[in-house]
Amino acid sequence: MSTKRYKSIICEFMTFKVGHTFAADTIFNQDMLLSITSDDVCRWMNSRAFGDPNPTEDAKPWLGTQYAAKVTPLDPRL
Repeated sequence: MSTKRYKSIICEFMTFKVGHTFAADTIFNQDMLLSITSDDVCRWMNSRAFGDPNPTEDAKPWLGTQYAAKVTPLDPRL
């Protein structure tokens, strides 16, 4: 993954986590990065796929269809 792509993804994620936007050249300190939990990542991915950070059990992903080949419907939801 290119540095530019990584920066855009981490800025998008941190915007979701913290609630305000970050400039593309933002350097996140170690404390901020260490505060990321698996629940934060899960909520962000749910938001990207379902449009809701806490989707219902019967929700169907309608966003992020470009990831469909990487996630099969047989994968259990945690």
